[in-house]
Amino acid sequence: MNDIKIFKEIKNKLWSAKGSKWIVILGFIGMILILISEFIPEKTDKKSNEKELYKVSDYSSSMEKQIENMLSKIDGVGKVNVTLMVSGTEEYIYAQENKSNISKNGESNSSQNENSYIFIQKNGDKEALVQKVINPVISGVVIVCEGGGNSVVRESVYKAVSVSLNIASNKIYVTKLE
Repeated sequence: MNDIKIFKEIKNKLWSAKGSKWIVILGFIGMILILISEFIPEKTDKKSNEKELYKVSDYSSSMEKQIENMLSKIDGVGKVNVTLMVSGTEEYIYAQENKSNISKNGESNSSQNENSYIFIQKNGDKEALVQKVINPVISGVVIVCEGGGNSVVRESVYKAVSVSLNIASNKIYVTKLE
């Protein structure tokens, strides 16, 4: 019973002359705040840009360590340092579902294709299903090794790196470690 009285009192106060003025004033304040929010610049997501840089850096350093490990096992190479030059970033290709409808109207046929991404539930969030990850392109390699002064060792290093990274030998530089 008391609840109904409270609601009636609130209704009477809001619909009185003073109450309706307050409703109009609050409405204008709300519209002004919405208008002002359009002029405030959105925060850029620096974390996502930093994550991309870290991913490329992680990929590059991981590949450098793998190449160093492989080259150190070649006879005559000795101590080795590898530096990769990488261009681009990781690129994701997402799985898509293709739907096509073919309709026949007498002598004419029409087809309609619709593509949509496939989403999965991960940690309570919806994420697009990644079908393929394309790693950054390796544009060059610098190798500094103890055996870099020996032409036979250098040739072995050129071939090993060229084959393992699938890059041309003119993008590889091998020199002697001082």
